[in-house]
Amino acid sequence: MYFSGAVVYNHSMIRRKIKLEVYFSQNALVVNSEVQTPQYLVDLYDQKEHFIEINYTDKAKLDALFSGVKPRVTYRSRISDKVFVADFETTDLENADGVRVYAAAIAPIVNPYDVTVLTTIEEFLDYCEQLPDKSKIYFHNLSFDGSYIVDYLIRAGEAVEVSIFSRKWYSVKWKNIEFRDSLKLLPSTSVKVMPKQFNLPIKKLDDYYDYTRIRKIGEQLTPDEIQYIKNDVTIVALTMQKLIEAGFNVTYLTIGSFVYAMINRSMPEGTKRSHEDIKPEDDQVLRKAYYGGYTAVNERYKGKTVHNITAVDYNSMYPSMMLFAPMPIGKPHYLDASANIDEYIDDDHFVIVEFEAENIDLKPNCFPTLTRKGFVAKYKNHFDVFSASLVWSDYERARQNYTFGGITIKRYIVFNATTGDFNPVIKNLRELKEEASELDENGKYIKAGVRQFAKLCLNSMYGKFAQSLINERRFIELDEIEDHLVETPDPEQEVGKGKYLPVSIAVTAAARKALFEVYDRIGYDRIVYSDTDSIYIKDYNGEMADIIHDSDFGKWAIEREGFSGKFLHAKCYMTDYGDYKDIKVAGLPKTADISKVTFDDFEAGLSFSKVKLIPKYVHGGVRLNPVDFTIKDIK
Repeated sequence: MYFSGAVVYNHSMIRRKIKLEVYFSQNALVVNSEVQTPQYLVDLYDQKEHFIEINYTDKAKLDALFSGVKPRVTYRSRISDKVFVADFETTDLENADGVRVYAAAIAPIVNPYDVTVLTTIEEFLDYCEQLPDKSKIYFHNLSFDGSYIVDYLIRAGEAVEVSIFSRKWYSVKWKNIEFRDSLKLLPSTSVKVMPKQFNLPIKKLDDYYDYTRIRKIGEQLTPDEIQYIKNDVTIVALTMQKLIEAGFNVTYLTIGSFVYAMINRSMPEGTKRSHEDIKPEDDQVLRKAYYGGYTAVNERYKGKTVHNITAVDYNSMYPSMMLFAPMPIGKPHYLDASANIDEYIDDDHFVIVEFEAENIDLKPNCFPTLTRKGFVAKYKNHFDVFSASLVWSDYERARQNYTFGGITIKRYIVFNATTGDFNPVIKNLRELKEEASELDENGKYIKAGVRQFAKLCLNSMYGKFAQSLINERRFIELDEIEDHLVETPDPEQEVGKGKYLPVSIAVTAAARKALFEVYDRIGYDRIVYSDTDSIYIKDYNGEMADIIHDSDFGKWAIEREGFSGKFLHAKCYMTDYGDYKDIKVAGLPKTADISKVTFDDFEAGLSFSKVKLIPKYVHGGVRLNPVDFTIKDIK
C-alpha cells in the first residue's frame, strides 16, 4: 500500500520540500524501500524549525507509530476536499427527438452522505463553478454523463477539452474543473455490486425506480427519485473513499496507470522494464505473438448438456505468472533460422518463433491451440497454410498437438529473462489483501475496501505493459445538421512510447502453459470448457489434489462441484447449480431475465427482448436505446 509523504523544513531564509515514498507493510514504516522508525523522519535532516507532513491511510496506526515522537510531526487525510462524485438522471424530451438532464446529484468524497440534488444541467454546472479550484468530479461512466455536459457547453459557446481515446472517454476539462470516469478505476464494477464488494452500509435502489417514464420540464422530483440518485452518488463516493484510504492516488486516470507506476516505483534499478528498449518497429513485430487467454469448448461436449462438472480457478493467474515465470527484460535480439536455439531454451531467456507451415492437422485426442489472430479466437483443427509468431511454449505445444506437412522457421526473437523481479509489489499487494481478509460476524470482510483495492491492483498488473503505441485520439464536435455530437478520429495520430509489450506476451503465454498442463493431467476427453484461468472438468476424481488450495498463488481452487452445464462456444454457456442457474454470454446484460430458460432453450437463436442498451448521440447527449439480444451461432 503506497502513498507519498513529504518532509518539509524551514529556515528563516529557505523553504524546501523533499518527497519520500512512505508506506506501511505489516505495521512497519517503510521509507524509500527501507524499514525505519518514526524518529528517522524527524532526524532525517537538521531538526531546527523543521516539520514533517505525511499523507495517511490509517490514522489510528499513525497515532500509535508516532506516539512520543517530537511534536513537529503532523499529518493530514489522504482524502482531498477537491474530489467529488456526481450522477445524472436523464429523460427524453417530450415533443422532440432529444434528451435532457432532469436530476443531478453531487457529493464530496470526504462526506459521501452530503449530497446536493439539482434538477437541470445549468444548475449543476453553476454549482461546479463554485467548487475549489482544480476539483475533480467522477461520474461512473463518463461517456454517458459527460456527453450531456459537452453537448450543453458546446451549444453555449463554452471552451471544453475532451479526452477520448479508442472511443473511450477519459476526462472532460472545463474552466477550473475536471470531470473523470470512476469506471476506469473500477473496471466492470457496476454501482449495484459496489455495496457487496466494498461492504457498504447502503444499496442501490433499482426496485423503486421507473426508468421509462418521461419527465416533464418543471416537474418536481419525487422523494423516491431524490433518494435513488442520492444513493447512487453516495455508493460511488463511499467506494472512492475506500479506494483512496487503501492507497489509490487520484492523480491517475485509470487503475492500470496507477498500478504500472506502483510497479516501477517498487522495482530496483536494473530490473525495470523500459519502453526505450522496444522500438516502434519491434512492437509491430512482437505484437503478432501477443495472444490472450485460451477460451474454448471441447467439441465432444459442444451444445450438449453435461452433468457432474467441477469448476477450478487459478488463484490470481496473471500476477502468479509475473511472480513465478521468467519475464523478458531488455532489448530483443533477432537470430536467423540457422541459430542453435537450444542454447536459449532455459529460464534465463525468452524465445519467440516466427514460422510458416502447411498441411497442418490436429492429432487424435488432442486439443486445438492454433488460431488466426482476430477479434474472436477460433481454434482450428486444420490449416492448408499457416504463418505465425509464437512464444516457444506455444510453439512446442503446437508441435505436440498437430502434424505438419512442412514447416519453415523464418527467425527467432530472443530476450534475456529474469524471475522474481515483480515480487516486491506483488508481495506487498498479497499481504495487503491477506491482512484485509478478516470476516465479521456476518461473514463480510471487515476491510472490504482495502481487500478489493488489492484485488483490483493485482488484476491490473500485466495489461498496461501491452499498451498500444497508437491509442486512437478522437475529436468531438456538434454536427449542426444532425443536431447532435459526433466523434471523428484525429487524422494526425501520434505514435506513443508504449510500455514494455514482451511482459504481457510472456504473462499470457505462461498462463496458457499452466492451463494446458492441467489438460495433460486430467486428459482432454474430460475437459468440457476453459476460459483463461478456469477449467470445467467432467467427473473430476482428485487428479489435481497436490495443486489445489483456496488462495495460494500458483495453485488452483475448486469453485463449484457436481453441477450441470451446456456450452455452445467461447464465452457462451449455461450452468445449473441446483439452487440457482446462470447464463454467461459475451454481451448479454446481467439484467436479462433467465429464470424460465432451460437447457433445451439454450441454443443459438435464443433471444432476450430489449435487454441491451445501445448508446446513440441525439440532441442533448446520449440516449440508451434498448434492443434485443440474440445468441449467435459461431461455427
